[in-house]
Amino acid sequence: MKLSVLTGLTYLLGLANSMPVASKNVTSLQIESLQKISNYHQTLQVSDLPENATEDGLSGPCKPVTMIFAKGTFEDGNVGDGASPGPALIAQMRKTYGADKIAVQGVPYAAGVEGQVNHFSLTMQLRYLLGGDPEGSERFLNLTNQASVNCPNTRFIISGYSQGAQLAHNAAKNFSPDVTSRVDAAVVFGDPKQTEPIGNIPPNKVLSICHDGDIICKYSGGAAAHLNYSQDAVLAASFVTKMFTLSACATAT
Repeated sequence: MKLSVLTGLTYLLGLANSMPVASKNVTSLQIESLQKISNYHQTLQVSDLPENATEDGLSGPCKPVTMIFAKGTFEDGNVGDGASPGPALIAQMRKTYGADKIAVQGVPYAAGVEGQVNHFSLTMQLRYLLGGDPEGSERFLNLTNQASVNCPNTRFIISGYSQGAQLAHNAAKNFSPDVTSRVDAAVVFGDPKQTEPIGNIPPNKVLSICHDGDIICKYSGGAAAHLNYSQDAVLAASFVTKMFTLSACATAT
């Protein structure tokens, strides 16, 4: 059941500001923007989903490169839908490296911020506002560790969009030194934690793309600038390619 705009926004705002939000107090504009983002995703039909909205590459053979990607709030699949940067970046990476060279694994999690008009369910769905879904963060970590153990020679790209970027931050904090050393690039889009490091990954290996006017990562503006990150797929893929080239050169010397 969808929340009414008035009841939902008022309840979410009061509940969010009663909780220990880590960085900033939640504003009515942020909540309203989240509602608009939710409404956008509710207009999508199954036919609107990209062919690669779900990726389960860890069920296949090891490949030289492994990408772990977490979708954004309200998105379907496990790497995103509609104008999400996930499918667009993945398609660009396969075009650059070849599908036989890169394994892609999405992070399945309940990417919600709203729920039914029920205190318990709303509390459970406010995980984005509290810094990212804990279960999703744990899955991100576990999937990365699984790939690390099963494919000891693979190199990593970690990536996420919106709440998925929060999951990347949370997981990377718990990466072992070995896993951290094998991350050649981290790419995040519309990251609510963009001012924070991503674990111990060196800053020069991190690309954080935050559009002007994006309420989620700039804390001012609105929802529209948060819904067009697919346009940055080529830029992100170029950065990843540069990082992998530098890593290969360093390994060879």
